[in-house]
Amino acid sequence: MAKLQLGDLSKNERESAETLESASKGKMMFGDCVGIFKAQSEASNLLKPSTKLYRREVIGSISKSWPGIETRDVRKISANDCNSWAAKYARQPATMAHWGVLRAIFNVAIR
Repeated sequence: MAKLQLGDLSKNERESAETLESASKGKMMFGDCVGIFKAQSEASNLLKPSTKLYRREVIGSISKSWPGIETRDVRKISANDCNSWAAKYARQPATMAHWGVLRAIFNVAIR
């Protein structure tokens, strides 16, 4: 069991390092931020497995409801873009959780 977890951890760290390398070159796509956020979430011992699963589901839902966001430069996503997405998505359940995950992903870009 420990070897499996170690393999997962090393995979997440490798993916995170690759994404950080692209960010250091000055251009970070939203998908890169998602990759870092996923790696951090999976590596966290503070989160329950159900929380990790829920975050993955929310990320999938955001990607599905906002076509093309994964390939957009995170610096070019404006507040108006977020508000437009939210207006279309507001009728869906659990919108507040989606905002929380979206905010956390943008915080990755800020750091």
